[in-house]
Amino acid sequence: MNDKYRIYGMQEYLIHLTEGEDTCVVNPAGLKIHGALDTAKLEQVMQKMTEQNDALRFVFERDDKTHKLYQRVLEQYHCKLKIKKLDGESKKEQTKNLIEDVQTAMRKVSYLPDGQVKWDVILYQYEQDEYELWVLANHVISDGLSVMNILTKIVMGYNDMPMAQSGQYLDYIKEQYLIEEDEQLERKRSAYKETIADYKNPIKTDGIGHREDPYRAIAMIDTTKLKTFTREYKMSLFHAALFLTHAALSATFDTADSLIGVAVGNRKLNNMLSIGDFLTGYADRLIFGENDSMRQMAVQCKRQYLEESKSDYAAYNCFGKGLLFMIAYQNYAGEEPEITFGDAKAEPIEDYSAYMVSYPWKSLCIDIYEMPQGLALMGGYDSSIFTDEVMLRLNTAFNVAAKCLTDCDVTYREYCALVDEAMTQTEVSA
Repeated sequence: MNDKYRIYGMQEYLIHLTEGEDTCVVNPAGLKIHGALDTAKLEQVMQKMTEQNDALRFVFERDDKTHKLYQRVLEQYHCKLKIKKLDGESKKEQTKNLIEDVQTAMRKVSYLPDGQVKWDVILYQYEQDEYELWVLANHVISDGLSVMNILTKIVMGYNDMPMAQSGQYLDYIKEQYLIEEDEQLERKRSAYKETIADYKNPIKTDGIGHREDPYRAIAMIDTTKLKTFTREYKMSLFHAALFLTHAALSATFDTADSLIGVAVGNRKLNNMLSIGDFLTGYADRLIFGENDSMRQMAVQCKRQYLEESKSDYAAYNCFGKGLLFMIAYQNYAGEEPEITFGDAKAEPIEDYSAYMVSYPWKSLCIDIYEMPQGLALMGGYDSSIFTDEVMLRLNTAFNVAAKCLTDCDVTYREYCALVDEAMTQTEVSA
């Protein structure tokens, strides 16, 4: 196909997460595999997956006249599995070389206007029958097929399990165009944006995104007691996590007004078969009163989210450009069993922090992973704006907020005082 398609709203926002217009964040996913592999079959699985999912055939280029970024879909794409035998005299040296190679591949996939597909699969071999399989996917195609979807399809295909046909990404994009151009829906979005027009960022952001910083850990929240609270108050861990983020940001930046861009898998559009990653997004706002109960505000946050998410505009991109805070929620709470991979056995790689490349972040982007051991908060941010001191306070504020829900309810003013007290104790200990 030679037809050119413009970038739609959510893609524009994902590109804007980092400085510049030529790159977008890349997500990795990997498996450690022990046992014999049929690499020819693995490549055939990749080829079939590419033929069935047009998101894997999208390429991006710049128009020669307007210099604007556009996308098009390749009629065909021949997959070639990259197989690399790791050099090194020790396992540690081999792993170091693997990390460097993954980072190089991620940088290549992150660059958009090169006319190449925005994903890659690499099989690294340590020794005989010892491998790591890495999948890399650019966020810009995540509405079509996310990196975890790609990896899951590879595992299913290699195990001769039927792969459900996903909706076509191009159909979804055309649907987005209609939504963006619909006058009635635009009026709804405009009316919603007016309700948050008086919001002001709590800090100055001049110069944000002018330096590169890695994706890293932000906080870890124990959910043992939090699950009891959510059951009692009839809310999910996602609802609790959304509230905790509002509370932590408010206490960290000394403001009672929090506005967060929320990205969750809650698509309300016609193309329901598509199983991408960041499916819908809207700006969630929560304003605290000094004497508001933290628990009651958590309930209000849940009710507000459920109500807003029913509205038409919540299914469309309301982010625009420039939101300072963003969260994405993903559930990995199931126990991770050993994965059958043909005649071999595999296990997921869980910690990607050593592999992530640095980006010039334009927002504080927090990924919240619901895992068996708790809520793991990872993210990217400009460390010249969000300094070590700021991020320590944010970490503290998250955990104090969780205790206010699980141990003893307090007012918002008392919660902020508890955060100050915890920070003072941290400074004394240091």
